[in-house]
Amino acid sequence: MDIVIKTEGATKVFNPNMPNEVKAITDVSIEIKKGELVVLKGPSGSGKTSLLSLIGCMSRPTEGKVIINGKDVAKLPERFLTEIRQKTFGFVFQMFNLIKGISVIENVMLPLYPTDTKLTAIKKQAEFVMEKLNILKKKNFNVQNLSAGEQQRVAIARALINEPEIILADEPTAHLDTKLSEDLIKILQRLNEDGKTIIMATHDPFVYERPFINRIIEMRDGMVKKAMVR
Repeated sequence: MDIVIKTEGATKVFNPNMPNEVKAITDVSIEIKKGELVVLKGPSGSGKTSLLSLIGCMSRPTEGKVIINGKDVAKLPERFLTEIRQKTFGFVFQMFNLIKGISVIENVMLPLYPTDTKLTAIKKQAEFVMEKLNILKKKNFNVQNLSAGEQQRVAIARALINEPEIILADEPTAHLDTKLSEDLIKILQRLNEDGKTIIMATHDPFVYERPFINRIIEMRDGMVKKAMVR
């Protein structure tokens, strides 16, 4: 399988050379292949979310390389990083990050603004992904009026609107009960079976003990401690 993500000696330091300096990631080198479902496992403060942020081009490494589909993105201008984020990644955040006061379909459509895609085409794509996730009937609801499970499905639909190659999920079950967590995992498993590469940061054994997880990368103190192939 092709390697879609590779880090080489990636290090991330916040507030360098300041009294409050924090080294979040230290000398991390990993490879992730196309179609894998990978878990970044570790306790709070282990660096897994910081690594996910580097992989998703939401931040830059202080040192080292982040290579996406063969291209080192660490030093690219911001406009190119924005384009890579839009075309390559779909993001599922821990707190959903939905915008209150606007409708479900407007939230789902947001990642395709601003692009050259016509509004009618964006709306059609949004309705397509919402139908797949069984939330199309709620498209005109305000998101704050939805249940937690429905909000999570809206967040996933938003992550899928740009037809991403790679889905990044940060602690996706952190605010869900057992049933909703099970529903979410089934959705992610189905997306993986459809060919999506999925990387999840989690400390939840409900997620990482699943037999369909391809690989677990265990992190502690900002470093990779071990990687386990399932």
